[in-house]
Amino acid sequence: TGYAGGFSGGEITKGFVDFGRQYDQLTQSGLVIWSSSAENEQSIERDEWRNGAFTEALVDGLTGSAADGDGDGVLTELELSAFVARRVKALTGGRQHFVPHKLTATADFPLFGVVGR
Repeated sequence: TGYAGGFSGGEITKGFVDFGRQYDQLTQSGLVIWSSSAENEQSIERDEWRNGAFTEALVDGLTGSAADGDGDGVLTELELSAFVARRVKALTGGRQHFVPHKLTATADFPLFGVVGR
């Protein structure tokens, strides 16, 4: 959604989930939420991507080894997050910025093994 990074303010409702009312509960869970754009930005879509910049960046990060920053064959949340941030910015010429929300101090954790290195 456009302005996705503003999900946590007050009683803002995005889609079917009222994050404003559930925010306190979510902050206790260790949940990581990724927003496609900052609260003051529209999420950019292009026909050639067949989706938005965030989804394009996420798919790029999950379908190759480019996001595995240290090359150890394990893709972690922080590596994928850093890759998506750089890729969204590049795809949109700096007009959109991916915003990760770590609601508690959560350590980096593995997501996937990288195949085809």
